[in-house]
Amino acid sequence: MTIYARRHLAYCLELPEREIKSLVRLSYLKVAELQHRGVIHLHAIVRADAATDEVAPPTIPISTALLTEALLGASRAVFVERVVDGEILRFVFGEQVKVDSLAPGEVKGIASYLAKYLTKEASGNGALDHRLREGEIEYLELPNHLRKIVETAWSLGADPDLGRLRRWAHALGYTGHLMTKSRRYSTTFLRLRAARQAWRLAEAGMREDASPAPRLHWSFEGVGHRYRIDAVLAATFARDRRAAARERWEELDIEARANG
Repeated sequence: MTIYARRHLAYCLELPEREIKSLVRLSYLKVAELQHRGVIHLHAIVRADAATDEVAPPTIPISTALLTEALLGASRAVFVERVVDGEILRFVFGEQVKVDSLAPGEVKGIASYLAKYLTKEASGNGALDHRLREGEIEYLELPNHLRKIVETAWSLGADPDLGRLRRWAHALGYTGHLMTKSRRYSTTFLRLRAARQAWRLAEAGMREDASPAPRLHWSFEGVGHRYRIDAVLAATFARDRRAAARERWEELDIEARANG
C-alpha cells in the first residue's frame, strides 16, 4: 500500500517515482478493527514528511487533496493473488474507503480514537479474547453470523497450507498485526521500553548505572500435576465447566427459538 501510494503521488505531481522517494516519506499508524459482520476494517493516519532524519514537512508542496487522491488511487490498485483449488483469486480492498484531512490539533484526538480498536473485541462478551483450542468453539456464546466465520476459519485451517487460520480463528482469520506503524511515524517501542525502565528504576530509588542485582539461581521443581488426584480433580473441573457452558448455550438457543 505504501509503495502504490508513493507511485500515485509521483503520478499526481508528474515526477519520477525515484525523485519522489528521495523527497517525500509517507509515515503512518494503522490499527485493525474486527467488526461484527466479519470484515477487517483498517484505520490509519498517514503523514507526508521530508525524506530526512528529522521529522519535517517535505520540501515540495503536497496538499491534503493531493495526498488524498494518492491514497484513494493506491487503495484501488493494490491487490493480493492466491491460488485456491487451482484457481487464481485476486483479493482487493472493499469500496468503503474514506479519507479525511486532519488539522494539527485533531491528531491527538484521532490517536485516542484509534487506540480504542486495540482493546475492541468482536463478540463483545470476551469469548474471542484468546486463541481457541480444539472443541472449544461449540461452547462459545457467539452470534450465528460470527460463529460461522470463526468455524469457517477453523475448518479451513485443517489445510496444511492454511494452518495459520486456526491459530487466528479468534481474530476471524486475520493473521496480521492489530497495530503497525512506520519507524519514523513517532517514537520507537525500543525508546518507550527504555523510558519505562528508567522510570521504574527512578521510582525504586535506583540509578540506571546502579550495580546489577545479584544473580538468582533456579532449579527445576517439576511439571504438571504433582499427584494423580490433582490431575483427576483438574480434569473433572474442566469437564464440569464444559458441561455447564454447553447447558447454558442450549438454554439460550431454546430461548432464542421460542422468541422467533
